Amino acid sequence: MWIRGVGLPEVPVGVSQIEVSRSITRLMTSAFEGFTALRYAVIPNTVTTIHDCVFRQCSSLITITLPTNMTYLGFRVFHGCSSLTTITLLSNNISISNHAFEGCSSLTKILLPSKTSLKHCIFMGCSSLATITLPSIMTCLPAKVFLNCSSLTTITLPPNMTSFAYSIFEGCSLLATIILPKNMTYLPIKVFYDC
Repeated sequence: MWIRGVGLPEVPVGVSQIEVSRSITRLMTSAFEGFTALRYAVIPNTVTTIHDCVFRQCSSLITITLPTNMTYLGFRVFHGCSSLTTITLLSNNISISNHAFEGCSSLTKILLPSKTSLKHCIFMGCSSLATITLPSIMTCLPAKVFLNCSSLTTITLPPNMTSFAYSIFEGCSLLATIILPKNMTYLPIKVFYDC
């Protein structure tokens, strides 16, 4: 089923495809949470904010493109989207909240925009994520951001990074090599535990 003009109080849980209306600027908390049949969602450029848990546990969602005007992704917004393989972020300036992609176990690659702001546990349990390049403006990695990313082999750290929070790469058992920036001043506990 393909629904146009989503913005109604109720949308059937069994839909497989959704096209959000251009009159919508925000997707509110848990809008499509638990829509396990949902495979595709089209989000227009009018949407600037996706609030907490909007696509949480949409276990059939395969791919999604987030528009150029997007500025905020909420808490656990894609948590448990276990079929999600590709996320395209078109915005150049976006804040991504805690646990946003936690448990996206099929996600293999994501390109983060240059002015991305990350919170803790964002990619925790993304067990298929193999490589990632972090935004050049980042100076610190928040806690547990790559915890149990067991397929991660390569990561590019920005040159101005100075510190890590705890358990950043804990459980990244395939991470073989990492080059620390020359300005790095602090490594806390369990940064490379079980690597």
